[in-house]
Amino acid sequence: MRTLETLEELDRVLADCDAAAAVSDDALRTVFTSFQMLPPPAPADPFSQEFRAHQLDLYRWIAGRDYALKNEATAFEIADAVRRPFPYATGSCQTVGEQLMAIGYLISRMELAPGSRVLEFGPGWGNTTLALAQTGMAVTAVDIEARFCELIRRRASLAGVTVDVVNSDFMWAEQTGKTYDVVLFFECFHHCDDHLRLLRALRRVLKPGGRILFAAEPVHADFPQPWGLRLDGQSLWSIRKFGWMELGFSERYFQQALALTGWRAEPMVSNDVPWMTIWTARNAREPIVLDAADRRFATQIGEKRSDGVHLTGQEGYGLFGPYMPLPAGDYVVSLGFSGETAGTAQIDVAIEKGSRVLARVDFGAEDLGGVQTVELPLHLDDAVTDLELRLHCAPGFTGIVRRAEFKLVAED
Repeated sequence: MRTLETLEELDRVLADCDAAAAVSDDALRTVFTSFQMLPPPAPADPFSQEFRAHQLDLYRWIAGRDYALKNEATAFEIADAVRRPFPYATGSCQTVGEQLMAIGYLISRMELAPGSRVLEFGPGWGNTTLALAQTGMAVTAVDIEARFCELIRRRASLAGVTVDVVNSDFMWAEQTGKTYDVVLFFECFHHCDDHLRLLRALRRVLKPGGRILFAAEPVHADFPQPWGLRLDGQSLWSIRKFGWMELGFSERYFQQALALTGWRAEPMVSNDVPWMTIWTARNAREPIVLDAADRRFATQIGEKRSDGVHLTGQEGYGLFGPYMPLPAGDYVVSLGFSGETAGTAQIDVAIEKGSRVLARVDFGAEDLGGVQTVELPLHLDDAVTDLELRLHCAPGFTGIVRRAEFKLVAED
């Protein structure tokens, strides 16, 4: 891997990219993996205007121009793209196969009810758009490139389906009065130069109980800075040659940014399509209700069954998990039980792999009341990423843990 330091070096390597592209798309992608740049030191606070200005300055240096929405233009012949849109136009079986698997995995994990309303930003060539529309979803597609919009209209007409196509930018979310079951970003959120503003705007367009899906976005545990320009070969080529914005995010920052703007986020992990990442986000104001049998919970002394975790009198942790993010604010955390409950126990909420306890309450079976629920108030000064709820049972504690709920009562 060659690390470049000057624009002169970059331009010479991009000439190699052009030569490889004349051979094949696969040859071009091979050259992409051979070079990179390293990010310069950035301001400490990733949420500050100074940090954002630093990234725009770096963009300006690489792209040779100020960032503007018009830079996201994509030139192509619409008639040709109707016949052979990306990925088919690459002629690469590898690229086509990976794209089709990614789209298939995404749609399977969306778990949409028939007729769901889907808002897709940055649909590009419209492959996912058409697949959702042909499945019977009511799809609105918003793209800044007028040619992509016309392409999707023509492809939808040929397929005999309806797609509401809007030629606008991401901030259309601030203007529309419509709401949707799902908002989808598939390989496009990283083009937004003001992602915090966009995340705030999305609260206007999502229905209660709805979700945002971030699919195949560059969110990585080892990203070298909280967020900023990606400086791998393909991203450098895209920024320098076309002027596109190419951002990346660390997992920690991505969760913090969502929490700051009122969202709870968690990743979906795929063993079948390892290169395909999906993050799902829900409105933090809506209660989180999890069955005790949920895979995100574990038990040390109990037995997981379909109706919950059965506890039979042993001492130890009857329940712990789900290691999830939560925004700052005041919450009521509760555990629900069923069956004949007896004995005493303790619940607490902890972070940092259980080493830091934030709240704790001791209770006995007689404290559960008719609803068989124990509640614990919780205050978070800052957003957390690994919140854990634990039930520790004293010897002789019996019952069935059915569910856990995390309810936001006041935002910080």
